[in-house]
Amino acid sequence: MLYRRQKALLYLISVLDGVSYEALQALLFINYKQTKLAKSYYDFFPYQGRAFSFTVRNDIEKLTEENLLTKNEQYLYCYDPPKTSEFEGANEFSELALTYGSMEFAKLLQTANSLMPKPHSVADQDEILYTLGYEGRSIDAYFNELVKYDIKVVLDIRATAFSHKRDFISARLKHYSEEVGIDYLWLPELGIPKKARNQIVNRTELFDYYANTILPQKEQEINEVIDLLMKKKRIVLTCMESDPNDCHRSRLTKKIEQLREVKVVHL
Repeated sequence: MLYRRQKALLYLISVLDGVSYEALQALLFINYKQTKLAKSYYDFFPYQGRAFSFTVRNDIEKLTEENLLTKNEQYLYCYDPPKTSEFEGANEFSELALTYGSMEFAKLLQTANSLMPKPHSVADQDEILYTLGYEGRSIDAYFNELVKYDIKVVLDIRATAFSHKRDFISARLKHYSEEVGIDYLWLPELGIPKKARNQIVNRTELFDYYANTILPQKEQEINEVIDLLMKKKRIVLTCMESDPNDCHRSRLTKKIEQLREVKVVHL
């Protein structure tokens, strides 16, 4: 079973009648910036001087393995596209192919790069402790935040390495981070144990238990976070919840602020 975004991807490749992987990423980024749909099928982040999407890459690999895409040394082809009724945006993709499909790659890349946002300006000497939840974000939207704020280290403070969102399973998140040049460290000791989560249903009581019972026992791990911050300048505490106030990371940052004067920014 294919996702709608994968059907849209197949359709675009078929309309282009052959496209390189790099050009496809650029075209989809242009669509991401210009789409009139409620939400683009793909998110992007700046990587190696151009817009990039892990999800596009993963989808291409999956569709190629399932023989829905044909790939030679240079180009991708789709000879049996899905019906346009199976996904939204067929007209947009047709117009995208008509407008940019025959453009020379250098000019296409220049056009895509002109749409990329400027990175957030942060002084090199600034020490900032960021926090970020992946709830409601794709892996690419997540990395867009990391790159935007020049994050050096991802500190995963979930008690478990598992996630229902496959890209955020600890091993995969570590792989993605290191590929982009960001260090990754999993510190499950700073998470809330599953037993406590099961026993304490009320969220406020759960976070009070975390702050008053668990954190006082985690002096070594908290000092490890502070040492990393002093060394790397910009690190992010990451967990699942999008709202930091509904996540134990807000209690952890308060504890750190009590021990050290640091700037905390919740993304």
